[in-house]
Amino acid sequence: MKFARSFLILAVSTPLAFAPVVAGATGIGQTCKKVGSVAVVKVSGKATKVQCVKVGKNLKWQQVSSSSKTDSSVTAASALAPTENCRIADITPGVISSGFPRPDGYPSTLKKLRVLVLPVSFTDLPFTASDLNYVKSKYKDVNSYYLATSYGAASFETVYADSANWANAGGSLSENGLTNSNLQFDRSSFFRRLISEYEAKSSTAGYDIVEIVTSSSGQFGGATAMPPGSSMYGTGRSFGGILSTGGAAFSWNTLAHELGHAWLALEDLYFFQTDGQLSAGYPVIGAWDLMGISSGNQKELGGWNRWLAGWIASTSIRCVEKGATTRHLLEPLSTKQTSAGSKMMVYKLSDHSVVIAEYRAESAYNEAQSKLLVYRVDTSFGHGQGPVRYIADLGKAGTSVIVDSVKISLQKIDKAGVLFEVSSVG
Repeated sequence: MKFARSFLILAVSTPLAFAPVVAGATGIGQTCKKVGSVAVVKVSGKATKVQCVKVGKNLKWQQVSSSSKTDSSVTAASALAPTENCRIADITPGVISSGFPRPDGYPSTLKKLRVLVLPVSFTDLPFTASDLNYVKSKYKDVNSYYLATSYGAASFETVYADSANWANAGGSLSENGLTNSNLQFDRSSFFRRLISEYEAKSSTAGYDIVEIVTSSSGQFGGATAMPPGSSMYGTGRSFGGILSTGGAAFSWNTLAHELGHAWLALEDLYFFQTDGQLSAGYPVIGAWDLMGISSGNQKELGGWNRWLAGWIASTSIRCVEKGATTRHLLEPLSTKQTSAGSKMMVYKLSDHSVVIAEYRAESAYNEAQSKLLVYRVDTSFGHGQGPVRYIADLGKAGTSVIVDSVKISLQKIDKAGVLFEVSSVG
């Protein structure tokens, strides 16, 4: 695939002064003269605040939404594009995806996930009872992570196979192909063999995910996720699969990342080939998303991926299309959703690309400074090609960034939220 090269332009701007209330407004939907000006009109005998916004090629008075109650200049939700317009398709679809609609056959993201954990021993790496305690701790942590990330929508029920039914690989690590192999090495046939042997003794019925896990080792390590179904790398069953080995066996954040594949059908957001970064224009999202880098002091799942998972309500998405100048107030991505709050601004560029802004405040899974994160999703880049690219992180009022003729200007940032303006340039 030929990659289009783009260039990031940073600019600094002065925060716009809040528009004064003006006289002469006649009512919602009527013509106005200046974008951003506000007024008070009578609606059913009740005083109602309205704002002048661009609707198509015209300027119209629109009611200020309840989500803008801390600042009257915020563009009303009714003046924005329908949320459905920002649900871009994945034009490089596979068994996992960065677009809508979501792939079929995966477990529900809105219920308790049933997971079976099957330990496996090798002649040179036995799995012990003390190892199981580390695995149980890992699941406690990953349950807390996804309970917070899903805003309480999802949790885990974890069942550990009886020790009499633990898997035996029947040889050493090297004899089973688990050492001296790259990250993309196919281990699905090994997984399916152990599952078949386990099913001869016990049942996998009713489970959404099965994880096969080794003891920990500093000599090797890695984790592989397999989709449900009969695809080339699938489990061959109705459940998704994860194989966690060596140094990754007891890592909760690695497990959280692999669940992003096997459960949520999300793509890897890093480059499989090291030279891909140089030809991509913008850098990958990196540590700003669990599916980019799952280690370090930032482990949040990004807003776009949460929306794909069904955890961000449509009413919390502010969809913008080309041509309008709009203002937005966002609450932190990490905090509990409210009926009046918004989590993301999504600016549609095409049927397969959007620019996103979301507020990353300091939290249990983000120890970095609070920033307005700006990134770009382009589904013409597939799994391992960087479909989600970092653009900028703005932390100071008065700073701005321009990407694809879209200017995002940060006007206010505090613990409660961020206020910013989005406009078209060029």
